[in-house]
Amino acid sequence: MKYTALLFGLLAFQVEAQTGLTPQLRSQFTLERLASSNGLSNSDIMYGVPIAPGQVVGNVYLDEKWNKASLQLSQSEKPLEGFYVRYNLKENGIEIRSGGRVKLISADKVKALVWIDSVTSLPSYFVFGGNYQYQQSKLSTLLQVLVDGSVPLLKHIRLEIKSPTYNVATGAGSKDTKIIKKVQYFSLQQGTLIPIKNVKDIEALSGKPTEVRTYSKSKKLSAKSEHDLIEIFEYLNRQP
Repeated sequence: MKYTALLFGLLAFQVEAQTGLTPQLRSQFTLERLASSNGLSNSDIMYGVPIAPGQVVGNVYLDEKWNKASLQLSQSEKPLEGFYVRYNLKENGIEIRSGGRVKLISADKVKALVWIDSVTSLPSYFVFGGNYQYQQSKLSTLLQVLVDGSVPLLKHIRLEIKSPTYNVATGAGSKDTKIIKKVQYFSLQQGTLIPIKNVKDIEALSGKPTEVRTYSKSKKLSAKSEHDLIEIFEYLNRQP
């Protein structure tokens, strides 16, 4: 019942070893070659030692953990409750775990979502960005609702995948594929998403620029900090 209550409260808003020696350097074959009279030739140095493969740094999930959730699908009035889910940003869909199997539901089929963090027990709320206008188009991803109210604060995350830059000839660069999460913040004004990049953006949409400026300066709050942004928007929504 608590998941249902949380969901409909949201819908009402509408918004190596320690020495550092590698396995190759530890191999008996290498030690014997080094001890021999011939030693290692230039070609051995260039081609005889295998290059360690790169790794994938990062992951494609908003949260890697499975969290218990309630989903409101766009084509159904009855919420799906009690399932464990993850938001796959690369596939832009919600992975639902049930009976040892995982099913992916596209984000555009999800109207709203609330999950309870399996570690902190804190709720996180999400709405579908396609419900709102954004620069003559629409976002087809889920947006996290950080602050609810008449002037909400929403969080959008997209993936940026950087390919390996390693150059075999020079031995420079990275062998790793890096998955980076890029964050953008928005507010809502008459059904349109307004990007929030600095405190002046908040002042402009608030209708109370002096109050916002005074409060943020007195508390030394910055739009570069998510914690500070939340505090500013919570303050703004407390104002009559």
